[in-house]
Amino acid sequence: MKQLKDEIEIATVKGENTSVLLTNKRIVAVMGSENSGETKFIPLDNLDSIAFTSNQYLILLVLGIVIGAYGLILNSNHNSDAYLYIVIGVLLLAGWWFTRKVGAFIYSLSGNNVIFIGASASNRTAIIDFLDKVQETFDKNKSNI
Repeated sequence: MKQLKDEIEIATVKGENTSVLLTNKRIVAVMGSENSGETKFIPLDNLDSIAFTSNQYLILLVLGIVIGAYGLILNSNHNSDAYLYIVIGVLLLAGWWFTRKVGAFIYSLSGNNVIFIGASASNRTAIIDFLDKVQETFDKNKSNI
């Protein structure tokens, strides 16, 4: 990425297929690889809004808990099918855990440029920290005008 004059790197975050860089002048996103990927940028003075989103299949969590608990109840009665229910419950809980996703949208004023950062839930803190830095930098630049 070519840097602008007096541009200072503030923060970066990596999503599943996106790498996003925040500088004191703009937000730059590279989708795909850095050499052959699509690049989008939003100048900070053209920033409209940012949004955080999360997606998870709560039905897997609920079914996993209910079926696992049923298996534990059967196990206390020494039922031979108890382990099957416990294993199914654990598999459903693992399915819920590994399918959790988080993301962030960064919108320009015109609405033509939208940057999406998608990641697994383990990157939740990194994405939230990045969005906080975007907001801080935007507010700082706005107060300097």
